[in-house]
Amino acid sequence: MAFSIIPRLNYHYTLKDIIISLSGLFKKDFNYDELKLMYNVDEVLFFNHARTAMRIALNSLGLKKDATVGLMGFNCLTVMNSIKSAGFNLLFIDVTDDFQIEMSDFISKAGKMDALIINHMFGIPNKTIIDIRKLFPALPIIEDCAHSFMTKLNGKPTGTYGDMAVFSYGKGKFPSVGDGGFMIINNNNYVKTVNTQYGKLQPVTLWSELKNIASSIILCFIHIPFIYKYVTLRLFKGIDNKKDFVGKYSTKEKSYYKSNLNLFLSKLKEKDSLLRRQIMNGENLQKEINAKFVAFKGEYNYFMLPIYLDNREEFINYSADRGIEIGKHFSKSIQWAKEFGYVGGSCPNAEKIAEKIVTLPVHFSYNTSKLKKVIYNYFKFEKNG
Repeated sequence: MAFSIIPRLNYHYTLKDIIISLSGLFKKDFNYDELKLMYNVDEVLFFNHARTAMRIALNSLGLKKDATVGLMGFNCLTVMNSIKSAGFNLLFIDVTDDFQIEMSDFISKAGKMDALIINHMFGIPNKTIIDIRKLFPALPIIEDCAHSFMTKLNGKPTGTYGDMAVFSYGKGKFPSVGDGGFMIINNNNYVKTVNTQYGKLQPVTLWSELKNIASSIILCFIHIPFIYKYVTLRLFKGIDNKKDFVGKYSTKEKSYYKSNLNLFLSKLKEKDSLLRRQIMNGENLQKEINAKFVAFKGEYNYFMLPIYLDNREEFINYSADRGIEIGKHFSKSIQWAKEFGYVGGSCPNAEKIAEKIVTLPVHFSYNTSKLKKVIYNYFKFEKNG
C-alpha cells in the first residue's frame, strides 16, 4: 500500500503565485489584449465564478419568462443551477459516448427549447455546434467552455461559435489559479444587455480577496500527496461534502477577484508550454490504454482523459490503495437532473455514461514517472480483474 497519493486535480499554488496574486490587489487596470486577440472580440468580461457569467448570459438573451433552455443530460450541477437561477426551465438532451450532443434526440426536442447550452466536456470540442448552428440559425447558443480553454475546433478556439461563451479559470482547472471566470460575446445584439447586468455586480471586497488567497494556499497545502492521503481525504473531503469548503456550488454573484485575475493573466505567458505538456501526457496515456475503453479520439486540451469501466468502483478503490486518486466526474448527473425535472429514461446514453465514467488525471504537473504509474496501475488492474 502506498504511503502517499497522487491527487486527481492539480491545485498548484506557489510562492510566486501568491506574490502575483497580492500584487493584483493594487492594480486598477488589467491588460487582457491577448485574450481579446485569441477570441477576436473587443471586450472580455470577468467574474468571480463562471456560474455568475452563465446566469447573466442566460438573462441577457431576452427570453420570455419560464422559457426552456436545452442542455446535455450528462452535465455539471452548476450549469443546472445557473439555468434555474435565471428563472428558466431545463430540457435535457442525450449525449454520445464522446460527449457530443445526440443529434436525433436534439432535433426531436428542438421545438421545445428557447435557447441551448453546449458543453465542451473535459475539453473535448463539441462538434455538433456546427450542425446545430446550420439547422437552427435563430436558436441562441451559449458555449460552456469551463473545461476547454485553448481547445480548438476546426482551427478556431471553442467559444467562438456560439452567441456567447463562458470560461472558467478556477482551482483545479487549466491553468490552475484561484476562482474566476470570463465571458466573451460573439453576437453584438447581446452586448448592451450583458453590460447592463454586469454593471450591477458588487465588487469583491478586500477581505474576500485575502480569504480567497488564503484558501488557495490551504488547498495547495492539503493536496501535498502525503497530507492529502492521511488528512485531506479523511477529514476535509467529508467537511467539503457538507459545507462546500471550496465553494464549488456557491451562488454568490460578484465582480472578479483582482488577485485571481492578475494571476490568470500572468499564466497566459506560459500557457503554450503548459498546454504542450498536458497534451503530451494525455496523448501518451491514451495511446497506452486499451483503445476500447477510451471515450474520445482526437485533439483537445486533455483537461482530463475519460474512459468507461463496468467495474468502476473496484478500479477506483484499487488505484487508491496504490497511491492514485481516480475521479468519476459528474457521475451524479442524473441524480442532480432529477431535482430539475429530469424523467428517467429520456437520456439513456447519458445515464449509461454516469454509471461507467472514470476520469484519469493527466495535468501538466505530472512527470514521466507519475504517468507511468497511472498506466501501470491500469494494466495491473485489468490483468488482476
